[in-house]
Amino acid sequence: MTPPSRSAPPSGFPHGSAPPGTLPPPPPTSFPAKPELAPPAPESVRTAAQLWWAVIALGVVRVIAGAIDTLGNRAEFERRLVEDAQQPMPEAGAQLYVSMYVVFLVMGGLVLAAAAAGAVHLFTKGRVWSRTLLTVGGTWFVLAALVALFTLGGSGGAVAFVAGAVTIVQGVLAGGALYGSYRPESNGYFSITNK
Repeated sequence: MTPPSRSAPPSGFPHGSAPPGTLPPPPPTSFPAKPELAPPAPESVRTAAQLWWAVIALGVVRVIAGAIDTLGNRAEFERRLVEDAQQPMPEAGAQLYVSMYVVFLVMGGLVLAAAAAGAVHLFTKGRVWSRTLLTVGGTWFVLAALVALFTLGGSGGAVAFVAGAVTIVQGVLAGGALYGSYRPESNGYFSITNK
């Protein structure tokens, strides 16, 4: 007796197809391997992230306070624009410039805060590039705090004093976050999750 042909199964239908009116065979049950989960972030990374959240929150408060201050002193800003203009500027143009300044100030501040929030979130997930980005920002905050520390006593009123104080607090918090970002257990965490 001869074995059946390998080109067609005994049912007469080609391999991989089913007779009309029947369901095709189920797909193979091989599942992809589970991706490895990143280890949990050490305490120093979590603390640094919390300090970064505080820096971001203070930045949003500072942007909103700056917008409120600009709107509160709108007449003064408009007067300065008209006086300092190279060419004659109508009062409506000065009003438009001040309005645009406030809108761009708030929008730019909120966009930067959202970008920083994303970087902090990825920082807690172990992304090395986000730690680098936050290091650059943190260095900027620390330097701004040093400048504000030595110029805080100048004239400018209560709003300038509060803005300088917030800058100093942001710098201190950013310095603490930088310290936590580069502790030995943090370095180990970022070397394990090197993404």
